[in-house]
Amino acid sequence: MVATTVAVKGGREAISSFDTGGAAVLVGKAVVGIWGILIDHYTLAHE
Repeated sequence: MVATTVAVKGGREAISSFDTGGAAVLVGKAVVGIWGILIDHYTLAHE
């Protein structure tokens, strides 16, 4: 699952990053990844 990897990686990088701007971008990536997971689950459930 690419979306899961992106979300986990983005979340870890945001936690370890003290740069506010960088963290905001990484949190954004994590949110996109989480939405990707939800969409994947929804799509699989309704195929």
